[in-house]
Amino acid sequence: MLRRGYCVVEVPDTPLLGDLVESALRRPGYSRFRLEFETAFLGSGDPCKVLWLEHEDEELCETIEAPAEAIAAVGGFVASKPLLRAPLGLHARLFSPEPLSEEDIEEGLVEAHLDFIQRRRLCLLRPLGEGGLVDLFDREGGATARVHLPRSSLLIFQHDELDYSYNPQSDEDLLIQCWLMAEPQRLRLDVAEGGPEAMEAVFGGPPQPRNKQVHIMSGMCRFPGSARHLLRDWMVFIAGVDLHTQIPLSRFDILPYFHPEGGQFAPAGRTIIMHSAFLLDEELRCFDNQFFGIEESVAQLMAPAQRMVMETSFEGLVMAGHTRKSLRGSRLMIAVGEGVSGLDWDWKPGLRTDPSAWLKANAYQGTSTVNRLAYSLGTTGPTIQVDCACSSVLVAANFIHAVLKNHDPEQASMGLAIGGQAIITPWPYIGGSMAGLHGDLGRCATFNATANGFVRGEGSGGVCLSSSEDGETVQQRLCCIVASFNNQDGRSATLTAPNGMSQAACIKASMQEAGLKPSDICMSETHGTATAIGDPIEVGSLVRVFRRHESSLAVMAGKSNVGHTEPVAGCYSLLKLMVSLVYSSAPPNVHFRVLSKNIASFSFAGEEDFPGYFPDEPCDIFGNDYAIGGVTSFGYGGTNARTEVWAPGRRVRNPVEAANRGANGLRIDLFGGNSSRFPKELHHLGCIAVVCPSCLGPMCWLCSAAVSGSVLRTKHRCSVVREVGADYENCSDCYSGTYHFGGAFGEPLEPDQRVYIVGTMNAWGAPIEMDELSPGSYVGALLMGETRTEQFHLVLERDRGKAIQPVTAKADETARIVGPQEEIDGQHWFIDGFFDGASEGAVYQVRFDWNSKRRSISWKAVNVGEYVRAMLESYEHSYFITRRLTGWRPERMLREGEAWVWYGPAGGDEEEEFQFLRDRDITQAIYPSHRGLVQGPDDGGSDRGWALTQSQGEALTVRLVVRDGVITVAATSASQARSWASTRRPPHERYFAVGTWSGWRREPLEPDQGAVQVQRIRFRMGQAGRSEFQLVEHGGTRMYPAAAHARPGQVPLCCGDNAEGLCWEVVGPPGQMVEIRLDLSAEDAYEMLASYVVL
Repeated sequence: MLRRGYCVVEVPDTPLLGDLVESALRRPGYSRFRLEFETAFLGSGDPCKVLWLEHEDEELCETIEAPAEAIAAVGGFVASKPLLRAPLGLHARLFSPEPLSEEDIEEGLVEAHLDFIQRRRLCLLRPLGEGGLVDLFDREGGATARVHLPRSSLLIFQHDELDYSYNPQSDEDLLIQCWLMAEPQRLRLDVAEGGPEAMEAVFGGPPQPRNKQVHIMSGMCRFPGSARHLLRDWMVFIAGVDLHTQIPLSRFDILPYFHPEGGQFAPAGRTIIMHSAFLLDEELRCFDNQFFGIEESVAQLMAPAQRMVMETSFEGLVMAGHTRKSLRGSRLMIAVGEGVSGLDWDWKPGLRTDPSAWLKANAYQGTSTVNRLAYSLGTTGPTIQVDCACSSVLVAANFIHAVLKNHDPEQASMGLAIGGQAIITPWPYIGGSMAGLHGDLGRCATFNATANGFVRGEGSGGVCLSSSEDGETVQQRLCCIVASFNNQDGRSATLTAPNGMSQAACIKASMQEAGLKPSDICMSETHGTATAIGDPIEVGSLVRVFRRHESSLAVMAGKSNVGHTEPVAGCYSLLKLMVSLVYSSAPPNVHFRVLSKNIASFSFAGEEDFPGYFPDEPCDIFGNDYAIGGVTSFGYGGTNARTEVWAPGRRVRNPVEAANRGANGLRIDLFGGNSSRFPKELHHLGCIAVVCPSCLGPMCWLCSAAVSGSVLRTKHRCSVVREVGADYENCSDCYSGTYHFGGAFGEPLEPDQRVYIVGTMNAWGAPIEMDELSPGSYVGALLMGETRTEQFHLVLERDRGKAIQPVTAKADETARIVGPQEEIDGQHWFIDGFFDGASEGAVYQVRFDWNSKRRSISWKAVNVGEYVRAMLESYEHSYFITRRLTGWRPERMLREGEAWVWYGPAGGDEEEEFQFLRDRDITQAIYPSHRGLVQGPDDGGSDRGWALTQSQGEALTVRLVVRDGVITVAATSASQARSWASTRRPPHERYFAVGTWSGWRREPLEPDQGAVQVQRIRFRMGQAGRSEFQLVEHGGTRMYPAAAHARPGQVPLCCGDNAEGLCWEVVGPPGQMVEIRLDLSAEDAYEMLASYVVL
């Protein structure tokens, strides 16, 4: 087998084989393969009809399954179903082959065929009749062997290496065959990409246009029960945990104020409750003031609720994908819901002892929370503080929703709604008990017959919102706010009495905004304060909206778990609704035993019946995979808020997670009879793509067809099969062979179309027209600038909507070409003058070819006369500085000789961070690496800059010099001076080594004769057996290691002032000759310097 590729094995006849053959020939169900598939299965012999056998045909299957399974066990193969084949004989007209149709392609027949030809390894043929002749061929068509195959023999050959033909000796012949195949392919999906339309087709979306959607990217919480994450909070909800405890002495002693007789109203100066829901003391006391840049003396005077809000806010922003740097200067809208009772803090301490810290703390003003949050994060979006008592945070979230749903990035495209409450003093207990708000049960028994008031709770919670329309946001979001509405009670019975009609109007208006019907809502999280008047009125407002609807409605109240968190109550209810929708379950209402008569009297009375139920145990929410719920919150002053939230339920799985559920990925067997099919979550994927190793573009994982890097308009279906023996390693754009059927051909460029170059050489300005050498071949020229790197792409007819670009950023000549299409930011060809040995001012010739099969592009530096060089328009580039303290807003630098200079204003004791942009282009940023090396210009500078701390009153001056690819950065102030330089150096400069072997005198490096960008120096080791050195450029710039005493190649090479005096170190026997090699062409800073022993 190994030597010839086949073998013949004698097998004994099966008893009653003749009867089996006779009955098998008369069986119905024979058919023919599609015309395009027939040769791959049956070879090139006489045409025949076929019948796939099922395992029920035990006697026939055993004739070939026994040897097949034995070989499969040894070789690790998978056996296919047996196939019967018989000559057509007199029935040829009844079995004419049908060509492949579009319906076959849609049904996946080509995909199953591709799976077969890529996985087939061995073919087993066994005659059950008189037998015949088998001819084996190699892939080039040359004959390998002719095998006479009698009835008592079995032929095994390598079908992945050999083709065959079979010619039976009789028209009554019958042959059974099967294949031993490689294990099914396994897929692991790394990421799902696409536009918002495609993402919503896969991940689902709310019933509203995308330009109205506002996404909840994260929810953050810090509530009693150590619920510092939504998952922990959900465990509290679903388990029905009662989080109330007796007021701890670490807060205050409640006993002197406690009125044990209870009652609805407490005597003056007394309280009827002594329980509440509390955070752990360290959750209030511990605060990392240095992280937020707050002085310790100021942090001590800040209200604990304010400190907690700052920590919770940053946690939520990080969960939404933000960083401290990305938040600096961002248009983040912040709304903090906070009330006077929420601060619960004595503002007097520090007033006389430390008035400066007292003023900075602003402990007596609620607005200081939102302003301090924006100041600490460095955001520049609008801020608002909302104080409408119990509905504060939900009203704040609705304000942000109202702004973001307009999708105006100039105003804000993301928001943070948050609030906090800490219980520090007993005074709110006394006031609430005297007003009859608290219940002497010590619990919030919402909806229960015994409900007579609420108890307090503390904590912090909020949501991060975004109106981004990109596909990644659709993939990463938790939920969507589909509608919201705020209103006011107006004139009700009293200032604090709720108004049921106004509450119902608020709910209706919110639902009408998104076009929702009452039957679309599956659950409603209520305000539910457990007061005798508030609960019936609130349920009554739900009855007015949802009555006479068949769909059931879960009515829930989060206050039964954690009490009334006052300004944070609306947010607590919103978070509970979010996780309830995600887990498709309605948590129980704690302390609910018997429905209040005031609620039951009008909720379930004849025509007024409504489909609400009050869970007292966890209840599954059945119905669609996606659900919508509503949350209401009412302030005691009459401010009502309602929000409708859409979320995917627990039965909806992330497609990436569904594909990667196994340890080795998803097993895909498209050919086998018992195929492992794609999970339902993958059915909407346009294409599962892998990267072509040649052009780096995406290609279908199965047929290797090159697919567009942009959003696919239709679902990709495999429709081509390559020539026999061809591999599928490279995409169709890189494949040069022929096709067995189908084809992958592009369309030629329409005649009389003009092609233009646009790029960084003139700051993406006027397009440069290319000359047409011949139909489909174009050539143009561009001038290399002072950075010795340029980027470009092509456009047709000066139309940026007809861009021709590479499929990747900073692409070379081998990258796949896509387009014409809408211009995609960042996807450009990259010309590297350092790599080509071309200096500033070099002329590059760009050639573009477009024929019917493929497109190609190339460039090279050319020698031209001064006249031709003068004909090329020289562009005067400009440079801008961007700083973190100004939100990375570009500021033009001044030209002073060869340098670009920026003079900064006097600053305070704060850290400044800066980078540069060439021509105000973010794809041409000049920035530091993580080790401070100068990098760029390219698009890798997001949120990366040089950091300097300015002293009080000092002004900073920054100088940038760019000459022939060498970039030098210097920053000076009255107390400090720093400089940095790029590691890519010009080869014509002189370089020197200064080291211990020469007494730190300069010794020149000599250029290598074979490579001008390589320079060397040799020296002998001293008696100490170790030597230290640095390199110095002719202009004085030092080249040194990123760490002290590092060996060459161990750490990156750095350029700059080397203020720390870092040196390289080499070790060896005394007297040993050592060579130092500097390679200026190396792109990796680790590889620029090396040391060798000279033998």
